[in-house]
Amino acid sequence: MSRYYQISYPRSGSHWLQYICRHMLGIRIYKTQDIETTGTEYVRLHNLPKEPEVNRKLIVIVRNPIECLIRQNIISKFDAVALEQTCGINNEGSYTKIIKDFDEWKNEKIIVYYEDLMRDPNYVIVKLAGFLKANPTLVTDLITNLDTHKKKCLDDYALQEGSQTYGVVDSLHSEKISEGDYMKILNFIKRRLGGLSKYLSRYNKIEVHAPKNILIQVDGVLLSHPGNLTTIMQSQPELLDGVTDKFNEWEKRGSKIILLTERKECYRKQTEDELSSLGVWYDSLIMGLTVGEKVLLDYINIPTNNRAKAICIDRNIGIEELEI
Repeated sequence: MSRYYQISYPRSGSHWLQYICRHMLGIRIYKTQDIETTGTEYVRLHNLPKEPEVNRKLIVIVRNPIECLIRQNIISKFDAVALEQTCGINNEGSYTKIIKDFDEWKNEKIIVYYEDLMRDPNYVIVKLAGFLKANPTLVTDLITNLDTHKKKCLDDYALQEGSQTYGVVDSLHSEKISEGDYMKILNFIKRRLGGLSKYLSRYNKIEVHAPKNILIQVDGVLLSHPGNLTTIMQSQPELLDGVTDKFNEWEKRGSKIILLTERKECYRKQTEDELSSLGVWYDSLIMGLTVGEKVLLDYINIPTNNRAKAICIDRNIGIEELEI
């Protein structure tokens, strides 16, 4: 069996990542206080040993640095002195040193982002399974029983201080600081990284992690649009490609779904019954729109830019390829 180092800055989801990888490799899942640090096939650390085994494969998990620093109570606002102590690129165990070590590692390596692991665990698990050459049966068990495994991991982690966000990526520690401090801290860390700041490009803006409000046209986007209103109401409803999968994805993210339609209010009961029979859930159904343009007005939220966007797609092609 190959041997692995897993390294991360504290509060980056390393316990959950270790659980996932150990399970897929068929290695015993250690309790928090029982994790071995040397001499095992899979070693979880917060910095590489001074004389690492260079034949090991390297797994690094990275989280938004500001989330990590606030979670550890290191900062509550921009503080250059505190940041210099914890983010110096040559300081053992520092956030930036871990990224530097990953970049310089010569053997096989993979980087995982905490936010991806929380939002789309199945995708990350499959990616890791390929890197680990994991047991397919154990991979299937992990994906099929993911909620059960996650609860086991959280219960174990509770033996320490425990999680504050409980694996909910949209619960943000960075909401406790101002937008100005957020950008100052991020830019400070990126300057220390220099060219390695490419690994943090996804954090260039303050992400608005709050669940999205998704307004969707019913006919032509969710259901097949055969022609005019009369034809629509007389036809058997047909769900377009990708609708079920996308709605399942949006439900997991906590999105609010508002359906829009030009169907008259008198057709509400029929429309609700059709959507229910096809398994389409929603929060609100707005009927009686005109066939004219839809105009949404919102304000610009600096520095995250627009709080609203519009996507127009061809009629009846489905939403399988749609990314929101």
